[in-house]
Amino acid sequence: MTDLQRLHEWLGSSGKQALQAVRCPRCKAAVARGWSAEVCAFLVLVDPVPLTPLGEFEALLAGLWTYTAWRVGGVRVDLRTANRRTHRLAHDVWPEHRCGHFHLHTTKSQISPSTHDGFDPDAPPPF
Repeated sequence: MTDLQRLHEWLGSSGKQALQAVRCPRCKAAVARGWSAEVCAFLVLVDPVPLTPLGEFEALLAGLWTYTAWRVGGVRVDLRTANRRTHRLAHDVWPEHRCGHFHLHTTKSQISPSTHDGFDPDAPPPF
């Protein structure tokens, strides 16, 4: 199983804003691409590598955006702005993808792998 297949299986694919596993068009790294969960969503390309607080600080110093990643059906991301960086959540913090950039301070993911039988936010209500 390739790294892209493992990432696709782990991400799952439910919901309209769920991230998809793709290859970076330039460096061919396995990355996650999709729409941010902002009100005015924008297309993001992120490294699915959970960062420690020090790793997030290094990413910000390198000029990379960081995103909070969580699972509701599929995996979604939300841009971490200055007021959202003041505390750690029970979610992963993923960096924006930049070809050739290596992240030193990473941690184990807090997001559970896709089970394919979880909650689908786009499904009709059961009542």
